[in-house]
Amino acid sequence: MDKNVRKRAVSYLRAAKIEMANFDSLIRQKAAIEEYCSKNNIELVNVFWDVSSGSHFNRKGWEELEAYLSNNLGRVQLLISVDASRIGRNFALFASEEQRFKEQYDVDFCFCVGSSEFRDLATEQFLRVCNQPPKSN
Repeated sequence: MDKNVRKRAVSYLRAAKIEMANFDSLIRQKAAIEEYCSKNNIELVNVFWDVSSGSHFNRKGWEELEAYLSNNLGRVQLLISVDASRIGRNFALFASEEQRFKEQYDVDFCFCVGSSEFRDLATEQFLRVCNQPPKSN
């Protein structure tokens, strides 16, 4: 990323259940994203979050994020999350959302994975699936 051009971003945080440990996770996710933005000359303009399953996109915070992007077209270039699993656990839905966000809002997804505390087994499996070529029939 060109350090001379300051991009604007929103971030998305998600935890799966309402438990104190998951609120701590949201705090850690936010801190990691803020650090990433600071190091990469990115202006973080808003933060959205959910405590919900990652298997679908019917989430209040996700809907608020979309409304914000819709009302601020052209003013935000990135959607930053700690890793892809925080946005969604279903690869097909995730890929569809990523493409739709690029086409509809001109926003790229960006992940700031770097800390082992966010790289759990499910994330590793998700990333392996993302990097596999399609199976031939």
